[in-house]
Amino acid sequence: GLSIEGLKLNIDLKPALDEETLDKRLIREFKDGGTKEIQNIIGKLAPINLGKVLLYLSKIPLNIKVCDVTKEMRKTLLKTIKNLRIIS
Repeated sequence: GLSIEGLKLNIDLKPALDEETLDKRLIREFKDGGTKEIQNIIGKLAPINLGKVLLYLSKIPLNIKVCDVTKEMRKTLLKTIKNLRIIS
């Protein structure tokens, strides 16, 4: 089989949205989510299993209430969505 070592890949999971537009979308989804756990609304932004990985990579607890997500957490999630890094 094919073996690729040392490969680094950065993926923009929302290429149609610039960072400002995506941030506004995150703010809207978080506002609408209110007291729901973030793991229950992440499916609006990405397939649920990928969304949970994005939260993990962003160091955001799955059970945090959306209303308790800080601006810093939101910005980290935004950067992860726009620049998902895969290293082999």
